Amino acid sequence: MHHLGPAVGSRLGSTVRALPLGTYLRTHLFVSERWLNLFGTQLWLAWGWVDVVLRPGWYWLLWLFFAAALVGLALGLRTFARRDRLLVLAISLALGAQVAALLAVEWLLLRGGEG
Repeated sequence: MHHLGPAVGSRLGSTVRALPLGTYLRTHLFVSERWLNLFGTQLWLAWGWVDVVLRPGWYWLLWLFFAAALVGLALGLRTFARRDRLLVLAISLALGAQVAALLAVEWLLLRGGEG
């Protein structure tokens, strides 16, 4: 969670820093370690109020199972009824919206303001 350090400091000082969206995307979003932390640890696999975090090896094992489930879903999707395919689509869109919301909140925190 080291990437939130600047946000905490800027919030305490109530200083709004200029952080263009393009810079945020380049320097924060497209960094694989951060993506795995945000999506893997914080979104899916943190229990309680993010106070229980497993050792990294366990997350890799969980990622392996998650990848296998996605492969199985992709292979079996053609056999699903239309209603079930729509359900998978709706869940995927909801997950994407949740990730987008987490990224938007982080961007605002890193800027040091609410908008």
